[in-house]
Amino acid sequence: MTVTTSTSRTTAADPRTLVDPETFGKMVDYFAADVHVTRAYAERAVEQFLIFQAEQSTNGWVHDLAVWTGEWATHRSRAG
Repeated sequence: MTVTTSTSRTTAADPRTLVDPETFGKMVDYFAADVHVTRAYAERAVEQFLIFQAEQSTNGWVHDLAVWTGEWATHRSRAG
């Protein structure tokens, strides 16, 4: 018996390009302050959040960030 798989692998785009640099910085600053983590950790967390989008996240900081900045709503409307 021969088993084959047909998968396609693509490289994810840089998640930082999903929002403008100022918004990314605000998201990182907010997350770092709210969760009390280093900036480097917060950058990685925000990148992952941007990759998986809000549907995958139930963290309260996502809601707080959206209310605090308004940029997330703009990003979501552009992302569809």
